[in-house]
Amino acid sequence: MNVLKKIYFIGSSGLMYQCVNLIKKDSPELSMKILETGHTPSDLRRAEKYSAETGNKQKLFEILREEKEYSILFSVNNPYLIPADIVAKDNFVMVNLHHALLPAHPGRNAEAWTIYDGDTVAGITWHRIDAGTDSGNILIQKSVPVTEETTSLKLLKLLNKEAVGALKELLPVTSIPERNGTKQSISEDRMIRYAKDVPADGLLHPEWDGAHISRFLRAMDYDLLEVMGKPRVIIDGLERRISAYRILKDNEKFEAAEGEYVISKDGYTFYLSLEGAV
Repeated sequence: MNVLKKIYFIGSSGLMYQCVNLIKKDSPELSMKILETGHTPSDLRRAEKYSAETGNKQKLFEILREEKEYSILFSVNNPYLIPADIVAKDNFVMVNLHHALLPAHPGRNAEAWTIYDGDTVAGITWHRIDAGTDSGNILIQKSVPVTEETTSLKLLKLLNKEAVGALKELLPVTSIPERNGTKQSISEDRMIRYAKDVPADGLLHPEWDGAHISRFLRAMDYDLLEVMGKPRVIIDGLERRISAYRILKDNEKFEAAEGEYVISKDGYTFYLSLEGAV
């Protein structure tokens, strides 16, 4: 039987380093190497604090290619697909965190698509990495409800908390290589979303029904992170950015503030704060 010698992390964000700290506490005797994929000043400060490797994906992937010892890799908020030749290495077990209940919503920004597609339940999946995209065997899943107040940022925070809790349940880390997980039931027509993909290309259509407009605004809402950019709307032939919004239901209304555009549909009232022409 192979004996685990080393732990790798690849990805970025505070969530990844929460997972790093959890695994360090669980297995302090194992060597750990962190591959930081982010490039912002805050990413690089965290990387320096944890002595993480930084650089482009070619450099980081080469580190994995050169590893000879039996290792486990955790991919957390990792924007890169692991190349097939690395996945195929027999001295690696690889595990990824996905912010949806696979096989639903494979690809990037899954929390936004969960909201936009009208799901009433969201969740996270820790799964084995295979040669496909978010298609490996499921190790553990956790779910949370989606309500009409759920935005992408709020959902992301909830899912991050569930992800850490689920990882705790998978411990000890030395037991993970022996877990085969459950095979996903994947349809041939499943849609993989990429970073470039945005609901309705980011453009609100006032003719949509009220529930659709609500899902769109909340899916686009990562607050200051602006993961998908600001949503837009065409008013009187002019395309405008939506800088803020309010949603009221059941025909409850307030007087619109100066500069707000109001859409009333199907018991919803939307107050949109608009910027100048795009």
